[in-house]
Amino acid sequence: MKPKIEVCIHCSATRENQRFSFQQCKDYHMNHPSRRYSDIGYNIYIERDGSVHLGRPFGATLAHARGHNKGFLAICYEGGIDAHGMPKDTRTDAQKQALIACRLFIERIYDVTRWTGHRNLSPDKNNDGVITPNEWLKQCPCFNVQSEFQ
Repeated sequence: MKPKIEVCIHCSATRENQRFSFQQCKDYHMNHPSRRYSDIGYNIYIERDGSVHLGRPFGATLAHARGHNKGFLAICYEGGIDAHGMPKDTRTDAQKQALIACRLFIERIYDVTRWTGHRNLSPDKNNDGVITPNEWLKQCPCFNVQSEFQ
């Protein structure tokens, strides 16, 4: 029997005309005064060219979303912001293909109970059981994970 897990997808909130490599993300998480994590907060980081980098080991406690760091895997893709700083699905074809490959790999190992976006982990402010766009704390990952990963 495969262990149960939830998977959360993030974007790095990087403008589409800038780079934010795996190493830059890891360094930011470990060295920025507001972070100082022991490692990158995610299990997987996908750069614009589709290269997949492993971060925290699978099963480790994450640092990706307050209150949701156990029982999750976290994937982050480079991008998510247009050239003017507005939320936008900036995933390249290579990143989309890498996400599919990651999904297939993860689902061979785990019983994934939910694929979700970071924004969907926001608090349910009106307690209706649904996280709606007006309740999102962030736009991340700037695409609808639920509709794409059904």
